[in-house]
Amino acid sequence: MLTAGEDRKIIIRIENKTFTQPGGKTVPVLQNVELNILEGEVVVVFGSSGCGKTTLLNLIAGLDVDFQGSIELGTQGNGIGYVFQEPRLLPWLTVEDNLRLVGENNEEAISSVLEAVGLADSHQTYPNRLSLGMARRAALARALAINPALLIMDEPFVSLDENTAVRLRNLLTEILELHKPTVLFVTHDLKEAVTLADRVLFLKGSPAQVAEELKFDTPRIVRGPEVLADYEERARTLLNR
Repeated sequence: MLTAGEDRKIIIRIENKTFTQPGGKTVPVLQNVELNILEGEVVVVFGSSGCGKTTLLNLIAGLDVDFQGSIELGTQGNGIGYVFQEPRLLPWLTVEDNLRLVGENNEEAISSVLEAVGLADSHQTYPNRLSLGMARRAALARALAINPALLIMDEPFVSLDENTAVRLRNLLTEILELHKPTVLFVTHDLKEAVTLADRVLFLKGSPAQVAEELKFDTPRIVRGPEVLADYEERARTLLNR
């Protein structure tokens, strides 16, 4: 069930989510997962591969509606922007036209978001001429173009070399500080989690639940190596409980 919230908080309650295997066996995936996300907050969901992170995002995005629970979006923004693990750009459309595809026809808005991700000079480029890093930036621009109430990011920097991933994390940090979108970000990279998050929620168990929470008090933009190392150590301690 998807309902409109009355305040500037996104409330997600997944009471139960199961999958049915061939042969009819029911497998529980998520149970009693509750997320409360404030407007402008960046919440990272951290967990091992296969624990249900992408399933959780697909439920929130409405791509899978077979669950028990509720999702309440705040009153700000226009629905949900989703950055998938793969860029999923349509190859026969230019970067600019891929942004128009989500319903954004305001030239100024398109130019602004492409400028923000460093693709202003590539607006007429087709996806097959983009590097993977540029394609991921275009996918981020497409998600931001609608001014979403919630920006969902599912391991958007996976499979990038470390130098490119660092550059894109730094770019995302700048965008988060400038535009302050509300973000739910999934990763299994602890360094990425402590770099980007206001809070990290640890998804554990089978069926998975939010088992631990870690909140950071140092703003992203000024987290130096020592702070990040401390945060990563604290996160690893919670992860190994």
